[in-house]
This record gives sequence, C-alpha cells and structure tokens, in this order.
Amino acid sequence: MLQDIRDKSQGIVVKIIVGFIVVTFALFGVDALVTSFNSSETVAEVDGVEITRTELLQSAETQRRQLISMMGGQIRPELLEDSLLQRRALDELIQRAVLTNQAADLGLGVSDAQVDSYLLQAEQFQTNGQFDQNKYLSFIQSLSFTPLAFKERIKQDVLIQQPRNAIAGSEFVLPYQVDSVSALQSQERSYDYATYSLADESEMTSVSDDELQAYYEENKESFKTPEQVKVNYVVISSSDFYGKVQVTDAELQSAYEASIAGLAKEERFASHILIDTSERSDEEAKARLDEVQAKLDSGVSFADLAAEYSDDIGSKNDGGNLGYIEKGSIDEAFDDALFSMEKDEVKSAKNPIWLSFD
Repeated sequence: MLQDIRDKSQGIVVKIIVGFIVVTFALFGVDALVTSFNSSETVAEVDGVEITRTELLQSAETQRRQLISMMGGQIRPELLEDSLLQRRALDELIQRAVLTNQAADLGLGVSDAQVDSYLLQAEQFQTNGQFDQNKYLSFIQSLSFTPLAFKERIKQDVLIQQPRNAIAGSEFVLPYQVDSVSALQSQERSYDYATYSLADESEMTSVSDDELQAYYEENKESFKTPEQVKVNYVVISSSDFYGKVQVTDAELQSAYEASIAGLAKEERFASHILIDTSERSDEEAKARLDEVQAKLDSGVSFADLAAEYSDDIGSKNDGGNLGYIEKGSIDEAFDDALFSMEKDEVKSAKNPIWLSFD
C-alpha cells in the first residue's frame, strides 16, 4: 500500500510539504510531534479545547531535551528552569489549539493517503532513496508510539500548517515597499581612507631611555600582571583504593557511632504554665495547681489556662508556648519531665510547673 502511494505522490506540492515536515523533524525533534496522554487535571481551556497538566509537562520536557540537544554543555542553567519551560510549553499548546480550531472552521482536512506520502518521502525513513519500513518502525518504537498515534500527530501538524501556507502564499507588497527595498539594496557609498603602518612608523621613531623610564613611571599600573603561584599537586581518587582496603563490621559500627554522636540532640516543642512561689507559699501554689488540674479535667484548653494562671509573662498570652527545647539545655527536673512525656500529655515537671508536650 505504501509503495503504491509513493508511486502516485511525486508532485512538486507534495515535495514542498514533505520538505516542511523534514525541517520540522530536524529543528524541533519528533517529540514535539507526538500526542500527549490524557489527564483529568486541566491547566487551560482554549476555544473549548482542554489542555491537561500531563500535556503541559510532556511538552516542557520535550523543550528541555531539544535545548540540551542543540546547546549541549554550553546551555545556561536558567534556560532549563521548570517555570520557564512550562510557560513556553503552555504558549505553544495554546497556539496549537487555536490553529487546529481555525483549520476546522475553514473546513480543511488531511487524508491518510497524504500523510502516508509525506512519511514515504521523509529522508530519515529512507535507505538508498527508498522508503525503509524497518527504519520507520524502529524510529517510532524508540519513542514508545504506535504507527497510528504517530501518523495522527503528523496529520494534525500538516492540518494546522495549511492556513499558514495559505497566508504565506497569498501575501503581497505595495509598490512603495518594493521601491524601498530596491533602494536599500542598490544604494552606494563613497569614502576616503588612509593607510598607516605601525612598523614603518616605529622604524622612523627614536625614543631615549629617559623617555621610556618616564612613560613607565607614569603607567606602572598597566604593566602589572595578576599575582600567580606555582603549585605542585598530586591527584588522589577514591576509586584508586577500591578493592585495596578491608573494613571490618566493628570498624563500620564504630565509625557510625562516632558520626551520629555529633548530630543534634532531641528537641521537643512544649508549652507550660508557671506558678511563681516567690510571693506565695507552697500550699497556695499547690492549691492553684489543683485548680488548674480540675479545669483541665473539665475540658478547658491548656492555652486558656496558661493565659489565666501562668506567671510567665513571656509565654502566657501565647498559650504558654516555649518553642523547641533541646534535651539537656534546661533545669534537670524540667528536662526529665519533658522528655519522658508522650505527645499531648500534661504533667507536673516540678511543683509548681505544669508542662504540655505538643
């Protein structure tokens, strides 16, 4: 079937369109011609056409690979930022949706036979000037696409190119525009010039040692060179020691314990209610604690009780919040109580202090 189509597809118009397809392959890569998967998450809607997040991410990834392929290691990292790639990809998908709808409104279409002829004449699918089906199938399979899905994408690309070709083919210029271009292309300039030989001038110029010294003194900065050092070094690579060093399990365990010993100590986020005993007796403090406990048991929030009963002016209006406390950094009784608690537990650290571990 493909050979029959090829025999009937030798017209100049077909060759021009095939040339466009080939250029598209070369400049933008086949990834830009492949159908995106469906997704339920819509990032944009253009003339009733939904653009999904999956399509956006795939288009952005295609652009990433195209940039890396064209520029290699010289590409600037900022050009590969996800936000920039996705913004460009979205613009491209929106433009594509608009052009597809425009082609549909104009009643344009592309037949399967036309697509077959385009593919038959694409140079990357030919061997010795003949269509190579194995090369074609290998190519699209490397992209994880079926022949049908690939042809559908090519059909859409050719479809949206038709309005562009129509505009380009029907463009015109006004007489004054032709005259302006012609005047620019045929304009002439006249000029005078003189030649100057530095070598000849040097032969005729005599400079004394005093003049040279004076010039040097006035321009010392221009004769300076950046500070330099001479360094001898030896390159040692860890790979050079692979297979040459034997480490026991005991040594590994020792190294591990030494490593974790330097890690940060445990921290807990705590709140407290402070009952100051400097102006009240222990009995009064105990009675106040009992009152707090009774209200806690009845369902009153810890934060409300801190605001009412706590003598810590720095935390009482913030629910008794102490922030994160590192183990071993505070009073021993307070520390023991805090780090023995379960989450959301409330207990007395040392009369008259009550803690809440959040």
